[in-house]
Amino acid sequence: GAKNSEKKIKGCVAQENGQYVLQTKHGKSIPLSGQDVSAHVGHTVALHGAWGAAAAGSQTSTGMSAGKSFEVSKVDMISDSCTNKGNMSTGSNTGTPQQ
Repeated sequence: GAKNSEKKIKGCVAQENGQYVLQTKHGKSIPLSGQDVSAHVGHTVALHGAWGAAAAGSQTSTGMSAGKSFEVSKVDMISDSCTNKGNMSTGSNTGTPQQ
């Protein structure tokens, strides 16, 4: 197998415009494909997989990375909350996220 092509990225799973994305600590939103990650929305995870092209027919909204999506093969849950914003907030904050 092509083991050397497997990558690992870490971040927070979120849903934007019906598309699951991984929000990295650098503020990027990486579109996700492959494995269903709906159960991990709001979790900090490490995703194993490979970079692929964006799914055909997917709209690239502004702010999305340039067509690259991450095809997920395995999900390692790190935490059931997202603390990559720097402030350790407890509970669900439904306020506007700080940019």
